Amino acid sequence: MTDSGPLASVVVAKSPRPGHVKTRFRRVVAIGPDTPTLPLAFVRKAFALLSRPDVDVVLGPAHDGGYSLLGLTVPHPALFRDIAWGTDRVFALTMERAADAGLRAVCLSPWHDVNTFADLRRLARDLGTRDEAPVHTRAQLRLLGLL
Repeated sequence: MTDSGPLASVVVAKSPRPGHVKTRFRRVVAIGPDTPTLPLAFVRKAFALLSRPDVDVVLGPAHDGGYSLLGLTVPHPALFRDIAWGTDRVFALTMERAADAGLRAVCLSPWHDVNTFADLRRLARDLGTRDEAPVHTRAQLRLLGLL
């Protein structure tokens, strides 16, 4: 994720007390808008992992050093404080923060996101071979002349 700060703040709801979740959800999984081809199987696997009692955090690393998916069982704002978003250290720093907080984090397989024009061209190539491609992403790529 190029700038996951906003995404992280959505996942980590503002709570009056640490560990107090304002929703009825026991598990939350979010993906970044820059990973339109992330397979649904990754999201399903993240939810399955989060249902285990020995998992607190699930991260899907991106090839650029960020991550494409984030899953939590309860809010952990400390995971995201003072992260240099958009750098190749985001994933590693988040994993370090999880370990420092005593959280049990697991990782999915790496996936690619879209941050550069080269990434956009790769996305267009990938979408050209898939029928189930995201409709709106495909339309925008057509407008750009990439499909």
